[in-house]
Amino acid sequence: MRLLTSKECQKLDQTTRSSLEMSDEVLMESVGSQCALLIFEEARRRKAREIFILCGPGNNGGDGLVVARQLMAMGLRPRVFISEGSSSKLLKLQALRLEKIGLNLESFSDLESTSSESGERIYVDALFGVGISRILEASLVRVIDFINGQKGFKISIDSPTGLNLDTGGDWGRVMKADLTLTVGAPKPGFFTAQGPLHVGRIKVIFSSFLSTLFPDSSEKYFVCTQKEVLSHLPKRSLRAHKGSVGKVHLVVGSEEYLGAAKLCAMGALASGASFVLLYGPSSLKPLIKDLPEVILKTRVDSLFDSLKEEDCVVIGSGGTDQNLLSKTIRELKKRKHPKVLLDAMAFEAMILLQEKALEEWVWTPHPGEMSRLLSQETSEVESDRFGSLRKAQNRWGGQFLLKGYQPIFKNREGDFLCLPYGDHRLGKAGTGDVLGGLIGGLLAQNLGSQWSVALGVYLHAKSAEKVTEGRNSLSLLTSELPRAIGQLMKET
Repeated sequence: MRLLTSKECQKLDQTTRSSLEMSDEVLMESVGSQCALLIFEEARRRKAREIFILCGPGNNGGDGLVVARQLMAMGLRPRVFISEGSSSKLLKLQALRLEKIGLNLESFSDLESTSSESGERIYVDALFGVGISRILEASLVRVIDFINGQKGFKISIDSPTGLNLDTGGDWGRVMKADLTLTVGAPKPGFFTAQGPLHVGRIKVIFSSFLSTLFPDSSEKYFVCTQKEVLSHLPKRSLRAHKGSVGKVHLVVGSEEYLGAAKLCAMGALASGASFVLLYGPSSLKPLIKDLPEVILKTRVDSLFDSLKEEDCVVIGSGGTDQNLLSKTIRELKKRKHPKVLLDAMAFEAMILLQEKALEEWVWTPHPGEMSRLLSQETSEVESDRFGSLRKAQNRWGGQFLLKGYQPIFKNREGDFLCLPYGDHRLGKAGTGDVLGGLIGGLLAQNLGSQWSVALGVYLHAKSAEKVTEGRNSLSLLTSELPRAIGQLMKET
C-alpha cells in the first residue's frame, strides 16, 4: 500500500481539486461525513455516552466541525472545544453552521472540568493534520497531556496531533490515539519511531482522493501488508529437487561466536533452502552435529569452486576475521555475484575496504551498526530512520534493511518499504543471525530481494509471537525460532 508524505498529501489535495473541479469545502464535507459515520459506529459499539471533539485553528479543525454537525444529524449531541486565535476561512464557515443549529462552541480551558473516570467517552482529535511543521504551543501541549491522561477512546482525524508524518518524530508532544482515520493514504511516520505507539488502529478515509491522482516521486513509500507478504511464500513443483533452486553459502561464525553460525544455518534451513553450506572453523563440528543437513567447509576460498549465479552468500554474522571477510567480499564483487547478504562484521570489512556494494546486495544493520556506517550517534539514526537509510544507500550502495522496532527496507529503486512486524521479543542475541540465514535462504529460492526481505522479516517476527504464546513474552529462546518459522509457513 502506498504511503504519502506531508508534501505529497498537499500535492494530492491540489491535484484532486483541480482535476475533479472540487472545492476545499466539498472535500471537507466529504471527509468529515465519512469520519462522522465511523465515529458514530464506534460510539454505538462502545455505548459511549459522550463525544468530545477538539478542533484546531485550520482545516483539520474544520473537518472536526463537520463531524460534529453530522453526528447531530444522526441523533447525537457532541461537545465541541475549539482553539483560540487565527482560524481558516472554512473553519469559520463551519463554526457558523454549528451556531445556526444551536451547538455552542467551548474553549480548551473548559476541558479541565470534564475529567471522567468511566471511560464511556470518545475524544476526537481534530487539532492538526498534515499541515503541522512546528513545535506545538504550550497550550496545545496541555490539552494533549490532558486527553492522553483520560480513560475513554481517542480518535484522531488524519493523524495524531504532534506526530511528524514523515519521520515518526514529534513536535513537542503526540496525541495517543486508539484509532486514526487518515485521509487519502497512510503516512510514513505511522510506521516508524513514535508512530506505531500513537496511531492505534488505522482506517483510511478515501473520500475523493483517488490513487490514480497520487503524485509521482523518485522516492516512494509503501507499507507491506500481511496479505502481500504471504502471497510470496515459496512454491515449487512436485517434481522439484535440490538443484531446482540456488544453494545457500554461509561465511559466518568464528571461534568466538560459534552459535551465530549454527543459528544462521538453522534460519536458512527453515526457509526451505535445499542446500546449505557453512564455511568456518573445524570447531563448529560438534556444535552442528544435530544439523546433518549442513555441509561444513573449513576453507572459505572453496566457496568459489562451485558458486553459481542463483546461489546466495550470507557473510559476516558472528565473524571476527576482517581480513578474511574483506578478501571474500572483494572476490564476490569482482565476480559481480548478485545475491549477497551483508551482516554484522561484514560491515566493518566494507568500512575497511571503503568500497560500495553492488546494487543487488542487501545490507542488514541494526541501528547501532548503522551508526558506525554513517559515523553518527545511534540516537541520530533512530530520530530519522528514513533519512538514515537514504544516507546509507548513497554512501555505500546496495539495498538496506534497517532492523529494530518495525524494520524498513530501502530497495535498489530507492523506494522505502515499511515492515510493521516484530517487537521486544526479538531483542535477544542471535535473532539477527536467524534472520540473516532466513532471508538468504529465501533469496536462493528466487523470490527477489524485496520479497525475500519482507517475507523474512514477517516470518521472523511472527515466529517469535508463536513461540511465546501462553507464556511470558520475554522467555523466547533464539534457537526456538527456526522450528516455529516452518510451522508458520505451513499454516499460512
